[in-house]
Amino acid sequence: MVLLVLVGGLFFWRVKRGRANAARHEAETLRALSKDDLVLLLKSQASTDRVKARNIVVSEESRKAFLKGLKEYLALAAHARREGLADDSNTSLSLRLKENGVLADLYLARIKSKNPSFAITPDQIKSFWSTAGNEEQFAAEMEALFAVQDAAADAMESTLGRQPKPQGETLEKVRTGWARARIVSTQARADTDFMRERTVQLRLEILEAGVLSAAYLARNWKQNIKANDADISAYLASHPEWDLKKKHEKAEMILRRAKAGEDFAALAKQFSEDRPTRDKGGLYDTYELGAGLWKEVEDAAMKLQPGQIADRLVETKDGYHIVQLVDRNAVKKDDGTETVYLSIRHILLQRRFEDPTVNRAVTPLPPPFKTPEEIAKTAVEKEKRQRFIDGVIAKENISLPDDIEVDAEMNALLQR
Repeated sequence: MVLLVLVGGLFFWRVKRGRANAARHEAETLRALSKDDLVLLLKSQASTDRVKARNIVVSEESRKAFLKGLKEYLALAAHARREGLADDSNTSLSLRLKENGVLADLYLARIKSKNPSFAITPDQIKSFWSTAGNEEQFAAEMEALFAVQDAAADAMESTLGRQPKPQGETLEKVRTGWARARIVSTQARADTDFMRERTVQLRLEILEAGVLSAAYLARNWKQNIKANDADISAYLASHPEWDLKKKHEKAEMILRRAKAGEDFAALAKQFSEDRPTRDKGGLYDTYELGAGLWKEVEDAAMKLQPGQIADRLVETKDGYHIVQLVDRNAVKKDDGTETVYLSIRHILLQRRFEDPTVNRAVTPLPPPFKTPEEIAKTAVEKEKRQRFIDGVIAKENISLPDDIEVDAEMNALLQR
């Protein structure tokens, strides 16, 4: 009987504590932002990163995209809080590290507006590291940051976002940056008036929402978002533009044109997917045999006479090559051995396709090549991710304005 009473009391205490935690999480969850809140956020962002703030408001499309992402953050963070992710030790430590960075940026901007020459001195950094507990805190926050990163990468079965732990000179830069952020953020946290400012509170709440939303997506990735083999097969079946047979057919067509006498270099510039040589007309000039070119291409070139084109496509792990020998020379060494040098032109059509998700208007870098399966996986997971997020949003009462009002003060701040 005593045991039953104890167990019953323990159960009641857990339920009561669970309800208390749930109530606290609901009370701490940010669900609404006003037009004035958004203006404060963007003015604050502009004080530390004007380019980023300007890119948010530059067009109606960019503003809508920002608001859509913000609504997703808030809805996912509400779910994450309810499921206890805010209480996870690694998430909490990782969040604290990022909060210190934001507070340091904001407080430094304030200090430098009054004293432009202000800087944390090397002596302050040295003194900081001599204080008990700081080394242990740095190690704990770094471990938590990488634990969160690795857990997300493992859940999503992706290396994207997984960074190696810093070593050597890089580690020293990280340590110094962390120390500076801790010194300034400690000053900021001690400034009660600063911490009570609506702008500061908003920046910290949005930061937390971003951290929690990422953690919530990672937790739900395998079950709700990950593309399985059936998803990928169905996608490729309905998207023939990613069929490698078409690449092979295109390569055969180019081979016929080259054999018919069209200028090989011009065809390479037009069609080749070997970026290092495309603009050079597909030329590998005076290349030592066996020094790292595709063996199948070298073998084909060794059977040709200068100017001759191989009769068939040469297949390698990377794709389909059309090969022309430009020149071949054998140079005798003092020990009597020969080194063969090849000059060849080739046209490569890869077994991959350019990543269709890369926005060329945003980055000058060429898109990477991906296999059809990789392209399908990305597309399927993008659709499933959005469907999952939309389902979460439908269950949350998140209130945001329809647009961001850019006033004269913000315009002036963005144009400085």
